[in-house]
Order: sequence, then structure tokens, then C-alpha cells
Amino acid sequence: MRSIVPIAVSCCMALFLLSCQQAPPPEAVKMGVEFSWSSTEDPGGISPEISLTQIPDGTEKFLVEMKDLDFPMADHGSGHVDYSQEPVIKAGAVKGTYVGPRPPPGKVHNYQFTVKALDKDGKLIGIGIQSRPYPES
Repeated sequence: MRSIVPIAVSCCMALFLLSCQQAPPPEAVKMGVEFSWSSTEDPGGISPEISLTQIPDGTEKFLVEMKDLDFPMADHGSGHVDYSQEPVIKAGAVKGTYVGPRPPPGKVHNYQFTVKALDKDGKLIGIGIQSRPYPES
């Protein structure tokens, strides 16, 4: 019985954490997101260029978050980028707490960028997601 308790506690914690993730409002526009690690010489330290489509009217800034899908406990941070009326977030524009991909030596991990469009009040009005492996072959 004792060996089941840690597993049960872990499962309950995972379900609790998943339930804490906030779903985007149904009216949020689904944006297109494209990026490539080759758009920067140092993907580990400089955010890549990110191309966007379907940017909603009223967008003032973007919140860009990166997650390691193979090791979700790793914190790769995030950063705000002002919307320049161009459909591109330039390489290196994501500052804040952004930390680039750092898979273990010899391993490939999948990384996901989530780009959230925010209006002047900070309300989420659009969201887009894309993932890619790093390093790319």
C-alpha cells in the first residue's frame, strides 16, 4: 500500500496543475506562428525570429513563452514584445526571462512557442502555438 501512495499523490498534483492552466477565452483569435532556429546564430541565448499571421485588431503587445515539451519542468521564461505593426517578432526581441533551448548533450528536445496577443488593457485577444525540435537536423 505504501508504494501506491507516492504515485497517487503525483497523479493528483499533475491533475491539479493541469486544471490551473487557463484556457484562452473563446473569442480569442487563433494566430498562425512560424519560427526556425536557423534565424539566429545563438538559439540558446537569442530568441528566434517569429512570423505571425491573423494578428487581431487592437493588438498592442505580445507575450511570448517557450516550453520544453520533453522536460516541462524546465523554465524557459517569457517576455513581452511591443507590436510594431509588422507580422514578425525579430530575432532577439524576446527579452524578459527568456532562456533558449538547452537539451542534454546529444539529445533532441521539442520546444513550443506560445504567442499571446494582448490589447491595451493586457487582455488576451489572440493566441498561436508552434513547436519544433532542437537541434534541427
